[in-house]
Amino acid sequence: MKKNEIDLLNESFYKEGYGLIKSESNEPKYLYAKKIKPDYFITFGLEKSTLYDKVYNGSFYFSKHLTWNLMLPDFPVECSSRVSQFLTAEEQREVMKDPFNIRWWDFEGDGLSKFIVAVFIVEKRFLSQSDLFSKIDSWGSLNEYMKLLKLIIDSIDFDLNDPYFIVSYDIPMDWSDKVKAVLELNGIKFNKNLLKRYAYDTYRLISFNR
Repeated sequence: MKKNEIDLLNESFYKEGYGLIKSESNEPKYLYAKKIKPDYFITFGLEKSTLYDKVYNGSFYFSKHLTWNLMLPDFPVECSSRVSQFLTAEEQREVMKDPFNIRWWDFEGDGLSKFIVAVFIVEKRFLSQSDLFSKIDSWGSLNEYMKLLKLIIDSIDFDLNDPYFIVSYDIPMDWSDKVKAVLELNGIKFNKNLLKRYAYDTYRLISFNR
């Protein structure tokens, strides 16, 4: 994406109360998150096609943590959605160059501007789904995951006001070391990928709760 397109994208999300997250390797390059109310977050990832230039899609993900689109067991399908899923056929014709290709959006010309308009129309519809919050609250594997993240956060000494916590930057290497020490101390099994996820998620949660 060109600089002016990135600036437009960032400014649009900032205006709606989102923050830019420094993504990890398996997440979209452009990743945004917003706290809806205490303990609930909506994240949005802009995904680029690997086959076509300037062709993108985006998905919302709603949860209590900040790893984008994490499909834990018993995942409620209402908690993740592509932008086009909540658009009517008429709206798709208005904002998409190819309304029959609902997976990808062409950002040429005014394509990006139309996409951004669609994103925030869809955000309201996505969050207004019936029982969305109760389904999050009753999601058993998520509750267990959040208990683990809380254990990690509560076991590490840190200053919430420390500028060390900046969610748009790479997480500091020593944060991963601190998370690893907590896991080992509590006899919690992990591998390289799980350690990375726990480190990113706890760091992001602290950063967004500052």
